[in-house]
Amino acid sequence: MLEPEDFACPPAMLIYGVAKHEGGLKDILLSAEWLKDESCEVAEQKLPEGKYKSFVFGDMTKMKGEPEAVLIFGTPAQIGRLIQAELTLEEQ
Repeated sequence: MLEPEDFACPPAMLIYGVAKHEGGLKDILLSAEWLKDESCEVAEQKLPEGKYKSFVFGDMTKMKGEPEAVLIFGTPAQIGRLIQAELTLEEQ
């Protein structure tokens, strides 16, 4: 289980709602030079600040309980394939 004080990545802290920052996520990414183009768009989707007290990360095939939310990481190509697979299954 991951507690708010266990986070070490400022962008993740904002996304998961465990830290407050006057600027936005884009400001942090630019100042860390993880973004080079200041004109690019950054999705600022975040969990509500302070709402969740802990997080469980793990393999869903091995979890004992039902998750309240699922976060999927992948490249744009991988996510596109997942969406395409879901749409294909819906059509059948």
